[in-house]
Amino acid sequence: MKYILFISVVILTSCFNSNSNSNYEKFNIDKSEIDFIEIRKRVDTVSMRLSENQIESFIKNLGNSEPGGPLKIFAEYYLILHLKNGIEIEYKTEVGTITANGGLSYRINDKEYFKNLWFEQSGLSKNHYEYFPTYQEKGEIFQVIETLNQDNLESIKNVLSENGHKWIDIRGILFYEGKISDEQLVDYTAKARKKI
Repeated sequence: MKYILFISVVILTSCFNSNSNSNYEKFNIDKSEIDFIEIRKRVDTVSMRLSENQIESFIKNLGNSEPGGPLKIFAEYYLILHLKNGIEIEYKTEVGTITANGGLSYRINDKEYFKNLWFEQSGLSKNHYEYFPTYQEKGEIFQVIETLNQDNLESIKNVLSENGHKWIDIRGILFYEGKISDEQLVDYTAKARKKI
């Protein structure tokens, strides 16, 4: 009876261990293999190159990350690794998770890491916020994540300026400086729509 119990415990333990992340390989790439790395925002078509320090930080953070299985994510940012042998590897990021198409996923401790990489390369501070049209319906406030056309973009720039807010336009993506309440954003969106 003890023998059967021992075998059952061993089998159950091996089943649980087979589902753990320890079976997935840790991220491992030699910096000398990398020619350069680019980052771009989901809605952007232009990529920006990471600095040498950012590349080292990227390799270190992913080397210390928690590996997981293949995972489908909604891409916030794309990172493209250009290797010296001509191979390109594209990764998608969502919050603190990064994954290659159909490949392993990696989770890092800093949920703002990829956002901060992009902000740093764009010359923005943590006090900048991306503008999204904001609406109120049946008491609920919600934002619509969309790319603004030129008329909408110019209109909201005018409204922000009229209300004393500093803003920056990075290739059609609008960022304002300083926190703006959701209620104010609803008001600004409505005013901008009326100007078109």
